[in-house]
Amino acid sequence: MIKKILVIGLDSADRNLIARWAGDGTLPNFQRLIESAASALVRNPFGLEAGSLWPSFHTGLSPGNHGQYDGYRLYDPLDYQNKNYGTGELPKGTIWNLLSDAGQRVVVIDAPFTDLSEGLNGVQIADWAPHSRPAFGDFGTFRTWPSDLAADIEARFGTDPLGDQMCDAVRPRSIRDLDSFRAGMVERVLNKAEMSAELMEREDWTFFFTVFTEAHCMGHHAWHIHDDRHPEHDPAVAKALGDPLRDVYIALDQSVGRLIDGAGEDALVLVHCSHGIGPRFTGTFLLDKILVALQGGQVGRKRSSMARMAKQLWWQLPAGVRNRVQPAQAKLWKALGKSGYQPNRAGRPCFELMVNDGAAGVRVNLAGRERDGMVQPGAEYDALLDGLSESLLAITNETTGKPLVKHIVKTDEVHNGARRDALPDLIVIWNRSGPITRIASPEFGVIEYASRDHRTGDHTPLGLLYALAPGLRGGEKIDEISVMDLAPTITKLLGVDHPDADGRPIPALIEAVVTPEAAES
Repeated sequence: MIKKILVIGLDSADRNLIARWAGDGTLPNFQRLIESAASALVRNPFGLEAGSLWPSFHTGLSPGNHGQYDGYRLYDPLDYQNKNYGTGELPKGTIWNLLSDAGQRVVVIDAPFTDLSEGLNGVQIADWAPHSRPAFGDFGTFRTWPSDLAADIEARFGTDPLGDQMCDAVRPRSIRDLDSFRAGMVERVLNKAEMSAELMEREDWTFFFTVFTEAHCMGHHAWHIHDDRHPEHDPAVAKALGDPLRDVYIALDQSVGRLIDGAGEDALVLVHCSHGIGPRFTGTFLLDKILVALQGGQVGRKRSSMARMAKQLWWQLPAGVRNRVQPAQAKLWKALGKSGYQPNRAGRPCFELMVNDGAAGVRVNLAGRERDGMVQPGAEYDALLDGLSESLLAITNETTGKPLVKHIVKTDEVHNGARRDALPDLIVIWNRSGPITRIASPEFGVIEYASRDHRTGDHTPLGLLYALAPGLRGGEKIDEISVMDLAPTITKLLGVDHPDADGRPIPALIEAVVTPEAAES
């Protein structure tokens, strides 16, 4: 019988890379999982994968009920600005809170896009080495429960090699910087494995959850080195560096093997590869130019000279300096935004909300919801979304000769719930078959677009779950599941109800792995 559950989260660890490198002997512990564990493809929240899948994993809720679509960031309809969640504003109905409230002891390390749960029956380490931190706000720095554990963690395992910032702020592009970034990522993986192994042995836990984010960070920054078909691939750089992404996966493989071996025979081990990685081709941020053009506005509006200068100077500062002055930078960016950096949201029928690079969001300036709403609910709202969808689907990516947009869906059709109004109204899925640099529309003509983002890799939507325990057949393929199914499955297996979950317990796991508590209920 299963008495405890270990979950190893591998943020954006791509299932295809794992299969390839496991098959050629590079990742022996993943090969062991492939042979010994059951597995299932994991379906993430449609179009909102990158910023909402972890909250959906933690809570079992859809984005329409937990409200998170862009990680720590949300949109405020009262001032038309993006901001960060504050302390106490994120969902509390997580797996670990439910189990803790039921008297079970839990350990949680670096759960993405969540807050510290003070008073937890167990241990929580938050934002020790994450992919993303809130750029500004009330939380996002390294902290622990119990609070006095932080000093011991830093003394024994050090601090994040990247410093107190998200990995995107490093922007490694030179050979030297990429080599240093790789070393930092590998160090983070091995340090977290050491920390996790020690806590697994020291604590008397029922639920243990640790997340490694380094495949996510390295996938963004080194995809062009790994992928020789990428437009920015340079054979000389690849020859000098090797494959930094592969090196990170090797460190993850070692860590996964170590933690599986330390879990004990009475544990169910779940290895959750959250979503994948591939080339970054995106129309995100271009969408707002398109919306302006479709609404008869001026295309290609430039930043003010002050905004351009501030942006250039900001990224020339050393990372440590940027980190120290971020609160002041937040106020400056907001002021520049109001002075014309973006077209006025409050004066337009609709505008872009940042969702991720695979998809973009359209937000309607809706009467009764937005402060200065100008579009009436009902027929006018529906007509606007229908018209926009038709116009967007007619746009061509002239770089590839293919449609710019792969799919469009109304948010109400896929993510309804109590917090639906926190989300965009329309989700636009980009056709990512090649670079997006020049688009053409029968309505407004041509727009040239040059993305200056430093990322060369971005996410693919599906995840993968490995489940390892007595009673599960090695190599068994479980039917595709939703990421929302994992929370109620875990709580049920540990004898705790999760009545509010949008997901459902996974029959194949419930039938094969039953604790005494679950059997009695």
